[in-house]
Amino acid sequence: MKKIYWMIAMCTLLLTLTGCSDDKEEEAFKSEEKITYKEQEIKVHYYYNEMADYIESVRDNPDEDNETLYIQKVKKAMVEHGEADDPTIMKMIGYEFLQAPRDLDTMEENLQAFKRKQDTIHSSIKQAMEKSIDVLPGGNKIIYVVPSSPEFKSNANLMNGVYGVVYGEYAILILIDPAFNVENLEYTIAHEYHHTVNFETHKSEQKSNLDGVVVEGKADAFAKQIYPDVENPWVDTLHPSKEKMVWDMISENPDTYNQDLYDETFFGSREKKIPMWSNYRVGLQIMDAFLQKNPGASITEWTSMTTDEILDKGKYAEKFE
Repeated sequence: MKKIYWMIAMCTLLLTLTGCSDDKEEEAFKSEEKITYKEQEIKVHYYYNEMADYIESVRDNPDEDNETLYIQKVKKAMVEHGEADDPTIMKMIGYEFLQAPRDLDTMEENLQAFKRKQDTIHSSIKQAMEKSIDVLPGGNKIIYVVPSSPEFKSNANLMNGVYGVVYGEYAILILIDPAFNVENLEYTIAHEYHHTVNFETHKSEQKSNLDGVVVEGKADAFAKQIYPDVENPWVDTLHPSKEKMVWDMISENPDTYNQDLYDETFFGSREKKIPMWSNYRVGLQIMDAFLQKNPGASITEWTSMTTDEILDKGKYAEKFE
């Protein structure tokens, strides 16, 4: 009888330990995932663990500078995950919204929310990448998914919980808030992926504000072909008078880049009555004009075209004559 009780006790203990192990496994954060599709390899790095380490480090070292600890725990890992021959990684970790969270309690709550949503996030990224590759093949990519800081919650809300940035042909940075919208995440992945393929063809960075406008227009035209029903505020059609005003500003010096002009057309200007995201919105209108005039042009063809070719073949400027 004692032997039977002992065996029951051991089985119960083993089941309990196994159950605990499974729970821990289920609760573990994703770190790195690979997507292999049509000979392209996409590495997706998630920085949930690094963010948790950062929070712990700040609490253990209250006299240390938060940004320094963020560099040590998060940005250093991003650099280590980058391609050795990709010079743009240093630009990416300097992105203005990639900053150390100050509100640690909210960031911790956000991480718990990500734990529940991480499978949805990854499946959305995978689906968006596969749909994008189907219509525009490219090289191997790395996607860095970083929880956005609570301090930028208002920015995240404007972008439906997701915003991304690309500086070259290899890497995509995605900053994500727990309140993200799945459709907007997929749209953003497609948009940023197009940028990387565009960089494969056009190796040099954009040389002018006009180049930048057309590059963004291409990316949104691409994403909208894959996700035609997804609505984003940064591609809302401008009123004709505003469109002409912004076009005149951008086209006045077509071969130069001016940071102040970029800021005015991206962030908007109350003083000059320039709507927010005007550069993106004009960019898509330029591409709409091109696609209307050239319905037979493939995505691969117009991705490889220069700014001048898009404008010449689309006759966009003629609407203001």
